[in-house]
Amino acid sequence: MGQNIGMPKIDYRYGLYNQGAFWLSGAVFLIAAGIGLFLLYLSVAAPNSAGGSSKSWEVKETSLIEWMEMGAEAELRFERNWNSNPDAPDVYDALNDALKYQFKIRAFDPGNDFGSITRLNYLQKRLEDTKGKSLHTDARANTVRAMELIEKGDHLSAIPLLREALVDQEWINSRFPSGDFADGGEVIRLQRLLEKLEAMDSAAEVTRLSEAARAAYDVGDWELARERFDRAIVIQESINHNMPDSSLARWKLVQELKESRRLLEAAELNQRIEAILNTPGLGSNDVGRALTLQVRLNETFPNTALNNPERVDQLRIQLSTESSRSSVELLAEQQRVLNVFLAEGNWDEVRSVLLEMESSISRECF
Repeated sequence: MGQNIGMPKIDYRYGLYNQGAFWLSGAVFLIAAGIGLFLLYLSVAAPNSAGGSSKSWEVKETSLIEWMEMGAEAELRFERNWNSNPDAPDVYDALNDALKYQFKIRAFDPGNDFGSITRLNYLQKRLEDTKGKSLHTDARANTVRAMELIEKGDHLSAIPLLREALVDQEWINSRFPSGDFADGGEVIRLQRLLEKLEAMDSAAEVTRLSEAARAAYDVGDWELARERFDRAIVIQESINHNMPDSSLARWKLVQELKESRRLLEAAELNQRIEAILNTPGLGSNDVGRALTLQVRLNETFPNTALNNPERVDQLRIQLSTESSRSSVELLAEQQRVLNVFLAEGNWDEVRSVLLEMESSISRECF
């Protein structure tokens, strides 16, 4: 972290800028008087340009004096707010207003003829000595507290503190790159530490998701298990991609998680087969569906324990038995109908039933 070397130890809460306020009042008067003399010189030296240009100078003079007065008033308002409550979130608004007006004045006086650049530097230094110092102090305190938490193993609580310290230090570096509190090395250090801690947080999340996925798998909650496995895979693959040289990169774990995900799909398919086979009044259509699903399971997940060729053989035998039973039942019904038509002497229907029986027997035999 950057050190405060040679900074004046000033406590702004006790009116250390009272003399500055007096100086401001005099400065405004002197600058206004200087502008008046400057404009008088222009009007005498260039009388031929007194038409529209003189009116333009009058407008600029009026605006410039207004900006000086409003800038001085804004700085005094800041001093009052700072003395009463330096920790208020809007305490620097008035000082930013003073800087805004001073930037306008500098645009009118780029050569510092009226001290506009000198005063601008003064206001920027004041912002650095107040807000810059306050943010630097906060950043250091948050970093120290974060390191204490890390030493205790609580890296999750350290992350938001380090993020806040990083934001504060980046603001200081961007606003006062040459100031006493600027420290580019600290920004890099905080960024690297945050990356490491966030990766550790992500690795812990992978472990938690994996355990939750397996717990959901054990109770047959396939949807929840699938969602947990998928999230764990995505996070771990991100760690492996962004930090390949870190000890948190676990390539084998990704393969294990993907294999668990495949086993989940096989288990879900097996559950569907079990549900079909446990259907009351199981028919040949049900057996056929179960057989189709088991064949798919065996082909898609050949390396799982649920790959069951024996069940395929059993289901085929059962399907054949169910088909034969259905054929016998059909022939028995056709025989009953045939006897009715024979008793009635309805020879046309008798011939039709005999043809149907012949067709059924042919299908069974061939």
